[in-house]
Amino acid sequence: MEENLPAQNPKKHKLHGAQDIHGNSKCLGSLPDVVLLHILSFLPTKDAVRMSVLSKKWEYLWTSLPHLWFELTLSDNKRLFMNFVERVLCLHHADIERFTLSCELPCDETRVNLWISAAVRKNVQELSLSLNQDRTFSWPKCLFNRATLTKLYIKIPHLGRLPHAICFSSLKILTLARVEFVDERSIQKLFSGLPVLEELYLVHCSWKVIEFPSIFAPRLYFLKILTLERVEFVNECSRMLFYGLPVLEELYLVNCSWKFMSISAPRLKFLSITELRMQELRDCQIMIFGDSLKEYVYSGPLLTDYYLHKNLSLEKADIDVFPSEMTLKGSAYRLYKLLTVLCNVKHLTLSDEVVKVLWNAPELLPYLPVFNNLLDLAFMGLKVDLSYVGLLRILHNSPCLRTLTFVQGINCLLVCDEDDWILDPMPSCFKSHLKCIKVLRYTGDERELSAVKILLKNAVALDKMVISWCLAGELVSEKQILCERLLKLPKGSRNCEIVFE
Repeated sequence: MEENLPAQNPKKHKLHGAQDIHGNSKCLGSLPDVVLLHILSFLPTKDAVRMSVLSKKWEYLWTSLPHLWFELTLSDNKRLFMNFVERVLCLHHADIERFTLSCELPCDETRVNLWISAAVRKNVQELSLSLNQDRTFSWPKCLFNRATLTKLYIKIPHLGRLPHAICFSSLKILTLARVEFVDERSIQKLFSGLPVLEELYLVHCSWKVIEFPSIFAPRLYFLKILTLERVEFVNECSRMLFYGLPVLEELYLVNCSWKFMSISAPRLKFLSITELRMQELRDCQIMIFGDSLKEYVYSGPLLTDYYLHKNLSLEKADIDVFPSEMTLKGSAYRLYKLLTVLCNVKHLTLSDEVVKVLWNAPELLPYLPVFNNLLDLAFMGLKVDLSYVGLLRILHNSPCLRTLTFVQGINCLLVCDEDDWILDPMPSCFKSHLKCIKVLRYTGDERELSAVKILLKNAVALDKMVISWCLAGELVSEKQILCERLLKLPKGSRNCEIVFE
């Protein structure tokens, strides 16, 4: 690792625009210091220091960098790395806006504390620490009472020993990653010293001994955004997890595990739940209350029963399911219950797997809810088959639908000359409200053409059909042929216009 620094005493030079042999200012040389420093801030500090050899003007520019970024990998020389960090901090003479320290190898605790203390003394505003230290690690006391700190990221196996007095008077964003909480008293002190926290992210953490209510309520009064990723809830305390979050607006649950959870946040507006792994097959339940909830996002195998309060004023929902063959039937019943409580949404996005899951429980199709308020319906994922009974049932139950979008295109596997029966009876929205159909990633094969033909012929109130190509590299002549075929299709609406994108 080349970490050589200039031997001279650092001086802040007044940088003049460099000129070429014709007397014209060079573009890079004529940039002001603040712009050059901003550019260098996107580089690791060792690379920014190496830039000093480019010209006399750049020689000491790195000593004013607003962002210091140090990274120790497994292949680096740890001794050279630690010496380099200390020399940079010694010669650096400006305030630090962001300080990033990432060490895959454990470093000397005393020296790490000195680096953190140096950043704190330089009025650091955003501090990111990714350390591989043991559970006996002791933090510098000055870190926990710094008024300038607004954003803190800590990734460490164990929080270690925390000071008795903690007060992050200006901290608004806190991220704790891969932390095992084993000392309940220390973590309670940490959360009690966050008077203005607005965003909290807990990523891959273990909470096996912590009582959530005693941590949160009522200490996080200003918390607006909370993310929990790979958090395991193993005790009854998770029943009241969000009791002490009166102004929470956004909640993200990513790949967490639980038996039962109750979410009751009066100002919660956005809720996202992602289950990326196949959890243990067991009866799991989540109760969701919140009169202010406007948007709900779910992605996962649907192994959990979600009970949303029926009086929710949801406006938007995005549902993506991918169950295994073993759980198809159970997922279909859970999906039915979830769609039932989402019946009042105005904007709904479903994955292609949703209609496939419903196909595995045909006995539920007659009882699917009516989406009286639904205005925009979109299908994500793979190409959706127009002949799927689940899709047709949802269209029949959306009488006020205005816009229908197929993000990854559409197919009709039942290609035949007499295909009117597919939309027989015709959904009521096709006769009165449906004004726009969007078919994206169109390739022009016969199955797609058949689906578009059916939609154009039956949507008698349609004003516009948008076709977005998935043929960027094809010949213009081939696209022209496809366009002509589409334009010749019969239309049920005299006012319908086909728009190509």
